[in-house]
Amino acid sequence: MSTSSATPVIPARDIVLVDPDTGDELATVTATVVSVVRKEEPGVLTYLASARQKEANPRYGWMIGLEAHLQIATASNPKPHSYFLSRLVDEPYWLQDAHFGPNGSVDFSHGFGDRTVNKKTINQELQALLNEAARTLGFVDEIGTGAPLVLTASSSDAGAQPPA
Repeated sequence: MSTSSATPVIPARDIVLVDPDTGDELATVTATVVSVVRKEEPGVLTYLASARQKEANPRYGWMIGLEAHLQIATASNPKPHSYFLSRLVDEPYWLQDAHFGPNGSVDFSHGFGDRTVNKKTINQELQALLNEAARTLGFVDEIGTGAPLVLTASSSDAGAQPPA
C-alpha cells in the first residue's frame, strides 16, 4: 500500500503501547493518522429490507460513521503497515476493516463497516489517537474508548436521503 502524499491528520508520533491487563509496556510504535473521513454506505440489510422497514426508516441498514487510514511502523521495521478502520455510529471502538503489510501485501481486507466477519480492535493508545483525529476534524460530538460514537450534525447530512 503506497503512502499518501497529502498532509496527514496527525503526523508521525511515537506511541507507547501498554498491556491493558498488566499495565506493562508492550512496544513503542510510530503511528501516523493519514486520513479520517465521514462515510455512509448501504449495508447488506439495506438490500434485504422490506418496503415497510424502508418506509419506517429510509436509512434502515445504512452504515454511517468514520473511516480512518492509520500507518504503524516500528524501530525494527520502519516501513509502515497500513490499517483501514471504521467506527460506526453508536459503536464504542474502532474496528479493523483491512490490513496491508509494508510491501503492500494483503493480510485481510473487508469492506467499510463490514460487521459480518470477526472484527479486530486495536490497542487503546491507538484508539485514542484516532479519536483525537476525529475530534480535530470536527466530525464528532462524542467519542472515546468504550463510549458510543456520536457524529456532529452537518449541512451535508441534513435531510439526506439514500438513493432510490
